Amino acid sequence: DMPGAIALYEEGLAINRDLPGDNTGVTAEFLSKLAAAHRELGDDETAERLLLDAIGALDRAYGNRHPRYLESQRYLADVYRDQQRFAESEALYLSNIAVRKEVLGADHTEVGTAYNEYSILLSDMGDTDGAVTAAAEFLRILESNYDEPTAGLGAAYNNMAWLKIEQSAFAGAVESFNQSI
Repeated sequence: DMPGAIALYEEGLAINRDLPGDNTGVTAEFLSKLAAAHRELGDDETAERLLLDAIGALDRAYGNRHPRYLESQRYLADVYRDQQRFAESEALYLSNIAVRKEVLGADHTEVGTAYNEYSILLSDMGDTDGAVTAAAEFLRILESNYDEPTAGLGAAYNNMAWLKIEQSAFAGAVESFNQSI
């Protein structure tokens, strides 16, 4: 149960803060887990505050190019998207994609995941063409990483089909639906 998980994360965070030495990285992990739990309960305001704290701690502990930092940054972009704070969300997604490409390489699956989340934002903003472009990049990255079809690849093609329907590109939608099977 999520309230129980929150209580355990808060207890762990309190214990960690009382330990000697620099535990900034572990503190950031607890903050990120707490943020995810609050987001799951629909408490985006608390999730945002916790993620901002986690991002600051992760930056101090590891720098702003560390995978945990980038993960928390992407989660904050998701929170902003849910709050319809589209400009803030878009800036974070674009920064996240750029750093992930630089650090991990353009074809890394984490770059693809960031493109997928960005495509959802663009769709929410009503920019279907941009969403299709971002989703196509996600698909390209997935295809470059997997020789065999996967459930994730099938879901990505299914999502692309729905975007194509939004564009009234029905032939492309049928093609994407067929590739999702």
